[in-house]
Amino acid sequence: MRSPRPQAWAPAALAARGAALQSLLTETEALWAPKPFEDLSPPWAETHPALMAFLDGLGDEALTHFEAAPDDLRLALAPWVPALAEAAPLLVLPGSTTAPSGVAVSHVSARKRAQIEAFINALPRPEAETGIDWCGGKGHLSRALHQWFGLRLCVVDKDQALLTAGQALAKGLPLRFENRDVLRGPSAPLEAHSLFALHACGALHDAALTAVIGQNLPSLALAPCCYGLHRGATGHWESWAATTTPSAAFDASALRLAVADLATAPAGVRARRTRELELRQAFDAFQRATWGRNAYLPCPSFPASVIDGGFEAFAQAAARHHGLALPSPIDAGRWLALGRSRAALARRRSLLRLAFGRLIELRIIFDRALWLGEQGRNVAVSTFCDRSLSPRNVMIKAWR
Repeated sequence: MRSPRPQAWAPAALAARGAALQSLLTETEALWAPKPFEDLSPPWAETHPALMAFLDGLGDEALTHFEAAPDDLRLALAPWVPALAEAAPLLVLPGSTTAPSGVAVSHVSARKRAQIEAFINALPRPEAETGIDWCGGKGHLSRALHQWFGLRLCVVDKDQALLTAGQALAKGLPLRFENRDVLRGPSAPLEAHSLFALHACGALHDAALTAVIGQNLPSLALAPCCYGLHRGATGHWESWAATTTPSAAFDASALRLAVADLATAPAGVRARRTRELELRQAFDAFQRATWGRNAYLPCPSFPASVIDGGFEAFAQAAARHHGLALPSPIDAGRWLALGRSRAALARRRSLLRLAFGRLIELRIIFDRALWLGEQGRNVAVSTFCDRSLSPRNVMIKAWR
């Protein structure tokens, strides 16, 4: 049995949710904006000493749990930050209640297969017989949509290698694969299509929204992801909706915070992340002592070979990036030990920021949903799967 047409949110309800989220984020910015990883003594440490003591006293098991469970984290921090308790109703969304479809998706991981199935379960039958799989890569979603709805789909992506692989997988199916950079605007009309976007990142899902409105497509089903990607040099996000006050803007750091939880990260990924944090903290302590700086020196992402090479390899790569000359010799053991100690504190104190990530995410989503409503669309916002399957589990549906 397919999901029925969702109940549209009233424009006033979308605006009210967005305004409430923005108000709370504005009031608490002094708590979530500082980055303990760059400054181990954030300003809130002086105003919230008991909170600092609680965070610093967390054991490793509790730390790991809270990094992957923001709901539990907000509950734990609420005694010191009442705004987190007030935020709880703002984070509640309706969810999909349909039974599993049984869609068989091949050539994907079990987790991705389950995400695709959950996404399709949450869809009503599309009004159009054709569809666009936005930034669809190899067309895994398209093959499932064709199987379940009988749709003819066009998979749009800028990566020709993915499209070529997708064509091989879709042999015999009525799917087209089109090489297109959606950030440069659609190169051909998209009329009479429904648009589907499962985890389109950042500006890519914004481009989907403008394509739907600009070409008057019948419907949209969008699960946003990675809000900071593809946003140009500044990496900033700005609100579009005209009827929510106040308006909002988030910098790159806030956008990364919106997707920082580790709910589905494998143990190996977490271990590598911890190792990298330790190396970055070790280098920060080293560069302050070596060159007399009193500020965090950001470093780019380095390949796994650098992370696995230990402190000296990391320091060489970081110094080379910044055009600095390393002294010789380097007491790698000393700096790595200090880095581990500093990283342990930074991770614990950064939990306060992490507690606000979902609020930032939903503020972004409700802004875009309200904007769609302002363009004359019916809009629904809901979850389509449990966050244990994907933390980016919110779907925006819009239809004429």
